[in-house]
Amino acid sequence: MKLHGIIYMLDICNIRVRGVDRRNIAMFQQLCGVRFYPNVVLCTTHWDLLPNQSDGEDREKDLWTNPSFWGAFAAGGSTLKRVDHRVDVRADGDNQKDVNIVLEIARRHHPLRLRAQEEMKSGRRPSETTAAREEIVWNLYLTQQREQLDARLRQAQASMKEQLTRNEESLRRELEDVEATISREHEEAGLQLARRVEEIEFRRKELARRINHEEKAAGETRDRFPPTPRESEHQNHKKKMSGLDEQCELLRSQMEQTTISVEENEQEVEAIQAERQRNCECWRVRNMYLTTDIITAATTITITVSNAARNAQNPGIPQ
Repeated sequence: MKLHGIIYMLDICNIRVRGVDRRNIAMFQQLCGVRFYPNVVLCTTHWDLLPNQSDGEDREKDLWTNPSFWGAFAAGGSTLKRVDHRVDVRADGDNQKDVNIVLEIARRHHPLRLRAQEEMKSGRRPSETTAAREEIVWNLYLTQQREQLDARLRQAQASMKEQLTRNEESLRRELEDVEATISREHEEAGLQLARRVEEIEFRRKELARRINHEEKAAGETRDRFPPTPRESEHQNHKKKMSGLDEQCELLRSQMEQTTISVEENEQEVEAIQAERQRNCECWRVRNMYLTTDIITAATTITITVSNAARNAQNPGIPQ
């Protein structure tokens, strides 16, 4: 059976050529064969949905000149048409109704056989190994390879995410341990200093009370009696009082140093937190690089397999 023509329709509103579109056009080329290209009519649809007519014209030009899409058909003598469902169809004939295109194919095109029909009829190739079927098989093979690479990518991403979570948890526990240790040491130092201060303050008050008592007793007998050993002891108590005051000042200085040490510990905690943040960022960067490497490898494998399939003289069906 010979055909007057085949109409291949594409939505002009699609601004990108997707992978499935490329696979479909490759299979369509193998189905038709170069000899049948003059009987192919490439139609763009949905012009009435375009907000800007010039965008559709640019899109149509790109499709027509793209070697990996409609460029081969354009070089082989195929026809480009626009299908417009609006009532006000342009008078110059660029936009046509569906029926007009079919009538034009029937009137002007010489009927020919498709490449797939010739291959099956000639007996040189069984129907299971036509060029169109090989294209489908290779597309399925590439799809399987892509799915496997996607699965590996998802597995690697999950592994990296799990490792990142474990590292964050480990850093968090270490930070909590450091904070607990610093807090405990700070509390113990504060309690020790408080006890020392209370003890010295108690001794100071006791000495002050004794000094006041002795000064009062000495005031009563100073004019009647010469200095006694008790007065000498009183002087010694005053010296001890001065020594206790010095110890109080020393303890206050130690408390200030402890406060400074606590501040330094807090700075150390902040440094640990910053280090934790840097480690998390490093893991995220490694995850990004690993994802990029896997995607690059997937793209390389896909391109290599596709080129091998197209350049082989007698490509076999992949296992």
